Amino acid sequence: MALTALTDGMLHSLSARNRDVATLHFGLQVAVAKSFGLPLDGQVRFSRLALPGGRQATFELQGLHGQAVQDRRGLQKLVHEIARGKGWQALAGASTTWSSRGKGLLAFVDCQVIVFLQVLGDQSPPRQLLRLEWEALDGNEMQNLNGVIAHPHWQMDLADFDVQPARPPSDEILLSVPKTSSGPDLAWSSKLHMAASARWMSEEWSDERPLPHVTGPQSLEEVRRWMDNACRYVRFQIRDALTR
Repeated sequence: MALTALTDGMLHSLSARNRDVATLHFGLQVAVAKSFGLPLDGQVRFSRLALPGGRQATFELQGLHGQAVQDRRGLQKLVHEIARGKGWQALAGASTTWSSRGKGLLAFVDCQVIVFLQVLGDQSPPRQLLRLEWEALDGNEMQNLNGVIAHPHWQMDLADFDVQPARPPSDEILLSVPKTSSGPDLAWSSKLHMAASARWMSEEWSDERPLPHVTGPQSLEEVRRWMDNACRYVRFQIRDALTR
């Protein structure tokens, strides 16, 4: 029901020919490299990664300067340094996922920009900070269609970060024995999906579709523009925050 309403005369799920998707990624490898501030050395490219089952494939930004890390879902991601400052190194990755529809067609599944932080000089694995995600209208989760989850959305991943207790006065530092503090559980933070695009200023949130905070790309040009600008914005914001 929800999918029918979403695709009825307004929004549709995106499918494209294999060669057109290949052209999209060829353009994105230069655009996203520039947006992330990576060297244009000919080594940065969106490479296809086959997923188990063979029905889907993820195209990920890869290059010689990338670093393999594991995200909170247990998947390996290749990330690249986009900024550093205030004792931190910020790393980001970008990817798109498509499923085969036969007859030389691919259906859009999702695209993602993911950000990790690592303490400069620390050998421990980088910690996941946030994701910017955009899933297809007919995604795997019905939550995307019934209004529970906005798309595209920002998603914070704070569970990997320890809450630092407030510092005591200097005399207490000298007189007391340091105590460890695990802080409150932040696992709930990954369940927050903060809309990155919404029509709340012009449409009511009702039982009708499409919802004012659910949309999907309608063309390959929208995917290209979204990925390019999203990567550029993420780097701009984090670089500004770490160097100001």
